[in-house]
Amino acid sequence: MIVENISHYNWSSIQNTSTKMKRFAFILFVIFTSQIVIAQRKNPPIFPTDEPYFKNWGWFAGIGANYTLPVSGKTDALYNEASDTTFNYHYSPLGKVGMMAEGGAFYLLDNKYVSLLDAGLRFNWFNGKENFEEYQVDQTLMDTISIQNGNQQFSMMNVSLRLDASNAIQVSKYGFILNTLGLNFDYRFYDSQKVDPENYTFPFEPFDLESNSAFQIQVHYKFSYGFRLSLMHYMIIGIDTPIFTAIPWENGSPAFAFFSSDYLPLTLSVRVMFLRKSNRPDCNKPAPLDMNKKRKEAKMF
Repeated sequence: MIVENISHYNWSSIQNTSTKMKRFAFILFVIFTSQIVIAQRKNPPIFPTDEPYFKNWGWFAGIGANYTLPVSGKTDALYNEASDTTFNYHYSPLGKVGMMAEGGAFYLLDNKYVSLLDAGLRFNWFNGKENFEEYQVDQTLMDTISIQNGNQQFSMMNVSLRLDASNAIQVSKYGFILNTLGLNFDYRFYDSQKVDPENYTFPFEPFDLESNSAFQIQVHYKFSYGFRLSLMHYMIIGIDTPIFTAIPWENGSPAFAFFSSDYLPLTLSVRVMFLRKSNRPDCNKPAPLDMNKKRKEAKMF
């Protein structure tokens, strides 16, 4: 019995994946450099870090949607069951939508480079699909014996501890952009797989879940737009994705493998931040009269 997965070992597939990752990295680079240009403007403070009746920290909660973006493209695999019979497979991965929920705490900094630190827990539910075509070929007659079409689907859930550092750039009176880098420590606690048609069986195991570690550590990037609802409340809409995987080591690829394909998770989220109010003013911050004057000179976000 010989299994040869052409998708993960031929140069064309590797180059195709590499090209997509380079394009994605270039888009992130353009976004980051464009924000540097905007940052050259002189803007008033974004967050009320010097307001005596507010604390410099608070809580946040968010919800969102996950999407598993296929990055390996269409691939092929070959299986030799006997010397005179082969099984040829053509795989076409498809992304599907899942969900996300998160919560945690944040801390505001009066710093040029790091405006916001946050830590929290996130629940992720990922889904994906892979269509396949099976061609059973008689090598003696060089004729196709049968053709079978079907699909494989997966569902996966994990819980993630996330530590983030963000740089805030004000773009309007009430709006700002956040560029965020962070670490996520993930633990997968649920997964399922199914094949359609249900009575179909592969002549080999297409995916070995045990070979994938349930625990992983990644670096992620998030680009988001936020705006003030009030001095105590902020809303942030953003999209984030892992950009590097440290554990388990798979050449640093941020994508995860299911079946014969690789998927890059993208998350669109909506987060609400609740700044804590102080019952007693902080004597180390400006007095209320000074703050009123400051608001007139530089309108606070």
